Amino acid sequence: MTKKWFVPFLLIAGLCGCADGNEGGSTADCSAPGYVKCGDSCINPASSRDYCGADTQCKNFDVCDTTEVCKQGECVVKNGGCTGETPVVCSGTCVNPQTDKEYCGADSECKGATPCGPNEVCSGGKCKSAKCEDKGLMTCDGLCVDPKTDNNYCGAQPGCTGYVPCNTRCINGICQPVQCNDFAGELSCNGQCINPLTDDAHCGKAADGCAALRPCQTYQKCSNGVCRGMDEANCTGTEIFCDGMCVDPQTDTSYCGATNCSNGTQCQAQQICDQGTCKKDPRDNCVSPEFFCDGTCINPKENKKYCGATDCENGTRCRNNEACIEGECKPDIQCNEDIGEIVYCEAAGKCIDPYTDPNYCGAGFFCEPDSYEKCDTANSMKCVGGKCTFVPQCLVFKDSVMEEFALTYWDLNGNDCIDTEDIQKIDDAKFKESIAAFRKVKDFTSIDDLNYFTKITELPNTAFKGCEKLKSVNLTNITKIGTNVFEGCTELTDVTLPRIQTLTKNAFKGCTKLKNASFDTVKKFNTAPFEGCTKLSKLSLPTPEPISIGSGIFGGDAANEKEYTEDVTLTLNKNKKDDVEVKGIIGFRTFLWNNYYWYGVKYVE
Repeated sequence: MTKKWFVPFLLIAGLCGCADGNEGGSTADCSAPGYVKCGDSCINPASSRDYCGADTQCKNFDVCDTTEVCKQGECVVKNGGCTGETPVVCSGTCVNPQTDKEYCGADSECKGATPCGPNEVCSGGKCKSAKCEDKGLMTCDGLCVDPKTDNNYCGAQPGCTGYVPCNTRCINGICQPVQCNDFAGELSCNGQCINPLTDDAHCGKAADGCAALRPCQTYQKCSNGVCRGMDEANCTGTEIFCDGMCVDPQTDTSYCGATNCSNGTQCQAQQICDQGTCKKDPRDNCVSPEFFCDGTCINPKENKKYCGATDCENGTRCRNNEACIEGECKPDIQCNEDIGEIVYCEAAGKCIDPYTDPNYCGAGFFCEPDSYEKCDTANSMKCVGGKCTFVPQCLVFKDSVMEEFALTYWDLNGNDCIDTEDIQKIDDAKFKESIAAFRKVKDFTSIDDLNYFTKITELPNTAFKGCEKLKSVNLTNITKIGTNVFEGCTELTDVTLPRIQTLTKNAFKGCTKLKNASFDTVKKFNTAPFEGCTKLSKLSLPTPEPISIGSGIFGGDAANEKEYTEDVTLTLNKNKKDDVEVKGIIGFRTFLWNNYYWYGVKYVE
């Protein structure tokens, strides 16, 4: 924080001599242009941190904070406050001129920058080609990598998909197994070479594999693959206590066959102790060109794991669909990569594509069980780029016109699909935003697809007016409809709206073929919702509450004696079991039934 100082002129005038070296531009020559005398120093108030902005009398100056510098007589934050990886301020933004494409190569004052082109990157303060392909490489996470050798992107496919991070070495796009010294008894476990005969944390027999190895207790040592106590009291079974640890003379090559610590046999280097007897090491059973690896003799001319090897540390591991023939990996089962067959998987019994197969998603070149996962397809999980990924399922529309409209106006994530993500975002407000376009569509044959969109609960005024191809309506989520909503739907025959409470004015006006209409929760009829519905023969309504009737549900009035010729069955759902039907000729008189008034129904015995 800067501090404002007011120094009395008399104090300054009484001082003599000017010292050199004050930070911010002090000089011994106070007569130089722009310099003033402050204390024992001659300073430049335009750049001095201690006297920033001082006048000719060395008054009214600021003392800049340690994080500030004096520029043109004002204390400002060093480098505009830019530090660390973005040390230079350019156009009010902290940037790194070593990597920033817009200010590539800029100096500390943000001068001399060179904007890089669209196909370039800024590297080391210079614009360079960003096309890794120009160098025979692949772009992965903004880096140019060689998928044949890069341990982080081993085996990457075009688009940087399907790669496997290696804990070991990536050779020809394949993560190579850890090469341990089998002859010395080493075993590869979790990317490390360990000797299970002596490793206290991984004690056991190499032949049993890594899963069988166990850590020794704190009072034990691992000797010949056995955790042995460091105290005589810890010895068990056939063990005896020798040289500070429990040993088993049945297996210990240093005390083979011993009954006490003073006898027994020290087996030779190439021998093992088996049942208290030194025997020939199985390594000696190997016959050229065989050598001992993984606890057995292998022939590098035919062994798929060490094909062409000269020892346990080299050779090639053949893929599952390859055989080792005379030391070379050659196709055994030919996979056709042109049709997506990339890896032969023994578990599948066929060649599979590990980037798309949901049962073997991400399988390595050897399709080991721990290299792939099975995607939960029942919950919309698919194998995408070798990883099980949630891919929302697209809705299947009954009406192609409704589908086209939805894809045009409601595909919010732009994947040419109406999926569950879209459904969660489409509500009444979104529907109203697109209602102008919706009203222009007159070719709907069914609108039942709206049931998918559970957040749409209202149909605005005239939403489907004039849809002359619409034949039926069954909307279970709709609680409110606007006026004239289905006016002029001349092919409409059946309507089911179980959740609306008000039949609005002229809702079905001119629906001349409407025969059946069901409203399970309606409580109010506005004016003439069924005007012109001359074919209506069944109207199903609830009766838990009195229903409010407007001025003529069929559009007439008491003075108009015109009658419709069709019979109407009016169903009053008194309870879940019993329906009461009133059959009559529709006119414009009032009919009383159990205190419910139905304007326009004339009772006929």
